[in-house]
Amino acid sequence: EVIMNGRNGILIEAGNVRELAEAISVLISDNELYQYFSNQAKQSIKTNFTLDRMIKDIEGLYSRLL
Repeated sequence: EVIMNGRNGILIEAGNVRELAEAISVLISDNELYQYFSNQAKQSIKTNFTLDRMIKDIEGLYSRLL
């Protein structure tokens, strides 16, 4: 929900140590890509995870449960 592979980060299969090492290596060696992902992730959080949205989502959940 937070990280979108290739848009604001790199997703890897859980437990895949080799894939994790490769992703870390890519980000260490490509500062431009690291900065891009970082900026995109910050923007995504600011846009999609506001206090108002969280309140509405929780209210909606309670309404569905009742």
